[in-house]
Amino acid sequence: DGLLLHLIPFDQKNPTEDQFEITLRESVFRPERVGLGYLHVAGFTMEHVANGFPWPQIGALSTNRGHHWLIENNTIRQVNSVGMDIGAQYVNWPQPAIRSGSHIVRKNTISECGICGIQALSCIDNLIEDNVLSLNAFHPVESYWENGAIKTHNTTRTLIRRNLISDTLHGSGIWLDFEAEDSRVCQNILLNGHTVLGAIILEASTRPNLYDHNFIWQNEGNGFHELDCREQIISHNFVAYCSGRAVHLAGKVTLRLVYGSQVIPGEHTVTNNILYRNGKNVTSYDKQRDLSNNLVKNLVASFKPATYSLKWYVKKKPARYPAPAMVTGDFFNSPRNSSKQFPGLFVKVYTTARTIKLRG
Repeated sequence: DGLLLHLIPFDQKNPTEDQFEITLRESVFRPERVGLGYLHVAGFTMEHVANGFPWPQIGALSTNRGHHWLIENNTIRQVNSVGMDIGAQYVNWPQPAIRSGSHIVRKNTISECGICGIQALSCIDNLIEDNVLSLNAFHPVESYWENGAIKTHNTTRTLIRRNLISDTLHGSGIWLDFEAEDSRVCQNILLNGHTVLGAIILEASTRPNLYDHNFIWQNEGNGFHELDCREQIISHNFVAYCSGRAVHLAGKVTLRLVYGSQVIPGEHTVTNNILYRNGKNVTSYDKQRDLSNNLVKNLVASFKPATYSLKWYVKKKPARYPAPAMVTGDFFNSPRNSSKQFPGLFVKVYTTARTIKLRG
């Protein structure tokens, strides 16, 4: 009847002599009213939360369809489902007069969330930066298609940058899903992920978004995985040791409508990336706008995760090639002020070994 809780202790211990912790609360911090604005949430530790799998999206920390929150320097951990939700939560729920979004989410540590670290449905103008996310998506239910470290839907004018994402267990690191537009994913570090799709996923978006200067190292699955998209830009990334493809452009996979129309796939730009020792480099099934100047040979690289140190050099200097117009700086924001650029994260390439710390 659902009223009995059955406990089996580890190591066959006698349950009358062991200790258990039971939690029923689905959020730690969530306003009772929906749609509140201009809250500052800082310095909390939120843990041991019993929220259910989305849908709806209800996080341990929830803006409850609010707007203009500053969420910083919090620790969120050991959550059954979603660590933080900053969006509309559910498409069938009534939405407040001011659309959810316009949040700044920065310098939070989010770990051990069973489905997703940060989720954002149908929200606009967000900045998600400098967060550390690890050991998320621990429930082995990736085929439910909500697992990941950061996952957004209907994302407009959102910047996701400089996040450190490691050891995502059954999902993607960053996932922009359905009708994303005018958004950018850049300068993120994604390490040691495990996914049937990709460390970074581009899904069902037919208006341009930019994915640049991301560092992906040792991912089980693809580096970038695209499906049902058009005119996406993947440029100046470093993708290494992915068991699948560095960039997989799957094209049209479903028959769903995006912005009310069937997707005409392709016309992507995949340029100036470094693709090193992946299962395959770039796979594509459609006509693309530009797949030029991706460096896949004459390169030696190693990486130490403990210190975030990348040691690398090229045996032969590659060709320079125009960067997308909106790319004006490199991984460290050094200006890219030349009309043509080397592939990869940095303005310069080296023919002798150099060690560069990607994170201080």
